[in-house]
Amino acid sequence: MAKPKYDLEMFTIDLRDAFRNNLNAKITEVNAEKNTDTPESADDFTINTIRTTDWYMNQVPQVWNSNQFIVYGIMDLKVDQPQETTFQLRPTFFIEVVIPDRGEVLLESAIYKLFRYTRCLWEVSNENYDKFRHYGKIKVDSLPPAMIEVDGKRLRTAGIAVTASWFV
Repeated sequence: MAKPKYDLEMFTIDLRDAFRNNLNAKITEVNAEKNTDTPESADDFTINTIRTTDWYMNQVPQVWNSNQFIVYGIMDLKVDQPQETTFQLRPTFFIEVVIPDRGEVLLESAIYKLFRYTRCLWEVSNENYDKFRHYGKIKVDSLPPAMIEVDGKRLRTAGIAVTASWFV
């Protein structure tokens, strides 16, 4: 039997697993760095780790009791260099940390927490780019902090967009 062809499904699983398996360790590392008592890094907050059950693909869940969760999924899918028997597939996925906005006056620390989560996502991508099969390095862009509203609830998000390409 032939080895299965690398496809969008396999890439999605590779991407999710690389981040889900490494993000909490990176969060712990960044918290330890930032919470040292130096003028450059001393602050009064930490960011929380994310439970493995709090990862949702292409949806914002009806889970409001979680302090933070991850939403990930495909945001763009391009086909380049089409030929008779092959083409280059170039998907872009988003990975965003979502924290509730409880309607209080926004403290700067809420935005800093989102920046910190984005940094953790960036570093996980840089340290694990080789976990993806059949293509070279991934391209990573930041997604700025934003506020969204779902079912009357406000949420704050920030994260990264990951693009890869391979010949199909």
